[in-house]
Amino acid sequence: MRNNQPVTQNEFVIGEHQYLISRTDLKGRITYANPAFVEVSGYSREELLGAPHNIVRHPDMPPEAFGDLWETVKRGDTWTGLVKNRRKNGDFYWVLATVTPTLENGAVVGFTSVRVRPAAGTTAQAETVYARFRSGQAGNLRIRGGQVERGGFAAVARKIRLDTLRARLTGIIVLGATLLAVVGGLGLWGMSSSNGKLLRVYQHGMVPVSTLAVIGQKLDRDVLLVAEAVGSPNLDAMKRAGDEITSSLDDINREWTEYMASVDPDTRAQAERFNTIRQRFTTDGLQQTVEMLKAGSAEGAQQTYLEKVKPAYGPMRDELNVLTRLELTQATDLYQQSQKAHTFVRAATVIAVIGGIILLFVLGSVLRRAINHPLRVALSMSKQIAAGDLTVKAEGTGRDEIGQLLFGLTVMKNSLLSIVSDVREGIESINVASHEIAAGNTDLSARTEQQAASLEETASSMEQLTATVKQNADNAKQASVLAVNASEIAARGGRVVGNVVDTMHGISSSSHKIVDIISVIEGIAFQTNILALNAAVEAARAGEQGRGFAVVAGEVRTLAQRSAAAAKEIKVLIEDSVGRVESGSTLVAQAGQTMEEIVQAVQRVTDIMGEISAASSEQSSGIEQVNRAVTQMDEVTQQNAALVEEAAAAAGSLEDQAGRLRDAVAVFRVGDAFKAAAAHSTTVHHSASPQGQPEAATTVAPAVSAARAAPARASAGGATRTVTRRPQSPAPTAPAAAGTPEDAQVLQMAARRGKAPAGGSTGSTSSANASDSGEWEEF
Repeated sequence: MRNNQPVTQNEFVIGEHQYLISRTDLKGRITYANPAFVEVSGYSREELLGAPHNIVRHPDMPPEAFGDLWETVKRGDTWTGLVKNRRKNGDFYWVLATVTPTLENGAVVGFTSVRVRPAAGTTAQAETVYARFRSGQAGNLRIRGGQVERGGFAAVARKIRLDTLRARLTGIIVLGATLLAVVGGLGLWGMSSSNGKLLRVYQHGMVPVSTLAVIGQKLDRDVLLVAEAVGSPNLDAMKRAGDEITSSLDDINREWTEYMASVDPDTRAQAERFNTIRQRFTTDGLQQTVEMLKAGSAEGAQQTYLEKVKPAYGPMRDELNVLTRLELTQATDLYQQSQKAHTFVRAATVIAVIGGIILLFVLGSVLRRAINHPLRVALSMSKQIAAGDLTVKAEGTGRDEIGQLLFGLTVMKNSLLSIVSDVREGIESINVASHEIAAGNTDLSARTEQQAASLEETASSMEQLTATVKQNADNAKQASVLAVNASEIAARGGRVVGNVVDTMHGISSSSHKIVDIISVIEGIAFQTNILALNAAVEAARAGEQGRGFAVVAGEVRTLAQRSAAAAKEIKVLIEDSVGRVESGSTLVAQAGQTMEEIVQAVQRVTDIMGEISAASSEQSSGIEQVNRAVTQMDEVTQQNAALVEEAAAAAGSLEDQAGRLRDAVAVFRVGDAFKAAAAHSTTVHHSASPQGQPEAATTVAPAVSAARAAPARASAGGATRTVTRRPQSPAPTAPAAAGTPEDAQVLQMAARRGKAPAGGSTGSTSSANASDSGEWEEF
C-alpha cells in the first residue's frame, strides 16, 4: 500500500458547498479533476491528470477500507464511506466519498467519485475505528460497502431487518402467505376435527345404537318365534323356529362382539351388565326352550317359556333400552362437542381472516406511504433539477432502495451543481475577457488607423523630399561641371596672365556668372537646410520609426550648412576678384599670385561640389530606402488594421456567444455555491490585475492567473486548522452519525448499495480483469 509522506497535523476543512469530483480509468489513473478537487488537493491540474489516484492517499487509512472499495465496485455496486486524504503539503482533509462505476454501452470503463464535507462528529468516530483496523484490534468489526459493521449475531440480525423495500415486500408476502396458511390450516383442522367428531358420533353413537337396535330386534323376534312355536302343534314348525332362533342367537353374539370392540369406557359397565342379563336370558330361557322345541316337547317348551323366558324378557329389554339411551346420550354429547369445535373454528377463521385483512391493509398502507412519499420527493427533486433548480435538497433518506435512489439523486445534483458552477465561473471569466479584448481591439484599431494615416503623410513627405533631393543632386552635378570649367578657366588665366588686361573684361563677366552660380548654390544649400529641418521635424513626429531618417536628415543638414559656408566663402572670394579686376591695372602686378589663389579656391570649390554631389547621391539612395521602408510599413499597417478589425469582430462574436451560453446556463439555480465561487473568482481577478495598468493591458491575464493560481490558493469556503491527535480509544463503537445532513450520510447508510444500472455483471468482469486491490486508490 502506498505510503505518502510527510504528513502534518493540520486539518483542511472543505467548504460546505464544495463538491470534489474526479474520474479515473480502470487502472485508477486520474482522467478528470474538477477545479474544487484540484484546489483542495494542493496539486496542479497537470500533476493530477494521468497520476494514480492514490497520490492523495493518507497513511492513516486502513487497507481494509480500500479492499472493500475495490470489491464493491468490481460487483458494479456503489461505495460510500468516510475517507481521510492527504494534501500536497502534508495536511489532511476528510470527505464523504461516493464511488460509482462509469458505464459505456453496458461496460465499465472507469469510475467516478463525488466527495462532500462529512457531517460534524463522524470523523472522530471514523478516526478511532480506522485506528483499530490499523492496529489489528478491530475484533468482529468489518467494513462492508464503506460502512463499519459488526460480525456474528449482529450481522445475522441486520440481514433480517426490514430496512429495504425488498425485505418489506417479502415480509408482506410471507405474512399474507402465513395468514393464508393459518386460515387454511384452521379450516383443514376444523374439517378434520368435525370429521373426527362425526366419525366418533358414527362409531360411538350411531353404530352402537344401530347394533343395539339390531340385537333388540333379533331378541324380540326370537321371543316372538318362541311364543308362536310354543302355541303351535306342528312339530316341523317348532323345529324350524328352533333352528331360526339358534341362528339368530349366533347373529346376536356376533353383533355383540362387534359392539363390545368399539364400546366406550363410560358405557362398558352398563354393556357388561346388559350382557350378563342377556346371556342368562339366552342360556336359561331361549336355549332351553329351543332344545325342547327341537325335541318336540311342546309342554316343556311352553312351561320354560312361561317361567323363564317371558318373565326375564322385560327386565332384559329395559336394560337394553337403558344401554341404548346411554349410547344416544353419548352421541348427543359428541354432536354438541362437534358443534362447539365448528363454532370455534369458524370464529377463529373469521378472526384470522379479518385480522389478516386489517394487518395487511395497515402494513400495505405503511408500505405505500413509505414508497409513495420518497417517490414523490424523488419525482419533485428530479423535476426541480430538470427545471434548473440545483439548490433542492432531499427531505430525508432511508436505508431502502428509494433512500439509495434519493442519495443517488443528491450525488447527481451535487455533481451537476459543481459542473454548472464551474461553467458559470468560466463563462464569467470568458465574458470579462472577451469584453476587454473587444475594447482593446477597438482601441488598437483606432490607433492602427491613426498610425496608417501618419504613415501615409510620412510617405507623401518622403516623396517630396526625394524629389527635392534629386533636384539638389542635379544642381550639385551642374555646379560640379561649372566648377571644373572655372578651374580650367583659372588655369588658362594663369597661362595667359600676360594677356590679363585684354581678357580682364571677360574675367569680370565670368566672375559675375560665378557669383550668380554661387548664389544659386547658396539658395540650394538654404533650401536643402530647410528641407532637412522639415525632415528632422517629421522624423521626430514619427518617433522610434523615424530615428534613422532623422540621422540622415541631420547629415543632409550638415552638408547643406557646409555647402552654404563654402558658397559664401566663394562668393566673398569672387567679389574680391571682381573688385580686383575692376581695380584693373593697380592689381595686375599681383595677378599672378591672385590667379594662383583663385586656382586653389576653384579647386576647393570643385572638391566641395564633388562631396556635395556624392552626399546628394547617398542621400537620394537613403531616402529611396526610407521611402521603400515607409511603403512597406504602410502596407503592413493596413494589413494589421484589417486583422485588428477581424479580431474585434471575433471578440464581439465571442462576447455574444458567451452571453448566449450565460443565458443558457442561467436557467440553473445554484444558490450559495456559485456565489462563493464567484466571490472567490472576483477576489483572484482583482488581486491578479496590476495597479496602474490600463484596462486594455489586462485583457486575459486575470482569468489565466486565477486559473493558474487555483491549486495554491485557499478555498473560498475552506480553512486550515491545526489539530492535535488524541490517543486512540479501544472502544469498539462503530462509526455512527446522528442528525447527518442529506449531503453527508456516512455511517448510517445501509451496507447494501444499489447496483449500477444496466450492465453490472459485465462491469464486474471488466473490472476484475482490469486491476487488483493493490493497484487501487482511495477516494
